[in-house]
Amino acid sequence: MSSILIVFVLLAVLMGAGLALGVGYLYGRTQNKAFFEEQLLAEKATSEQKLLEVQAEQRSALHEAREETARFRTTIERENAERRAELQRQERRLQQKEETFDRKIDTFEQREHKLAARERSVEKAREEADQIKSRHLRELERIAQLTEEQAKELGRNDQCPCGSEKKFKHCHADRLADADLD
Repeated sequence: MSSILIVFVLLAVLMGAGLALGVGYLYGRTQNKAFFEEQLLAEKATSEQKLLEVQAEQRSALHEAREETARFRTTIERENAERRAELQRQERRLQQKEETFDRKIDTFEQREHKLAARERSVEKAREEADQIKSRHLRELERIAQLTEEQAKELGRNDQCPCGSEKKFKHCHADRLADADLD
C-alpha cells in the first residue's frame, strides 16, 4: 500500500503541480493580458492625442493658408485696381492728346486754306501788276515812240522822252497811271 500511497501522493503532487502550473499560466496570461491592454490603451490614448495634435496643426496650417490666400487676393485686387486706374489715366491723356492733335490738324488745314487763298490773291495781284506794267510800257512806247527795251530802262527821274524837258515822273508817268485806272 505504500506504493499505492506513494503513487497517489505523487499523483496528487503532480496534479497539484499541474494545477499550480495551470493556475500560474492562467494568472500570467491574465497579468499579461492586463499589461498588454494597459499598453494598448496607453498607445491608443497617445495615438489619439497625436491625431488631435496633427488635426489641430492641419487646421492651423489651413487657417494660415486661407489668410495668406486672402492677403494675396487683396494685394492682387489692389494692384489690378491701381493698374486699371493708371490705364484709364493714360487713356484719358491719350484721348486728350488725340483731341489736341485733331484740333491742331484742323488749325493747320484752315491755315493751309488761308495760305492757298492768299497765294491765289497774290498771284492774281502779280498778274494784274504784270498787266499794268505791260500797259505802261505799251503806253510809253505809244507816247514816246520808244521800244520796249528802252522803256524798261527809263527811270522815273530821267527826262521824259516826249521832249518836254520835264522829268518822266512829272510828265507822262502820271498819264500812264491815269491810263491804268481806266
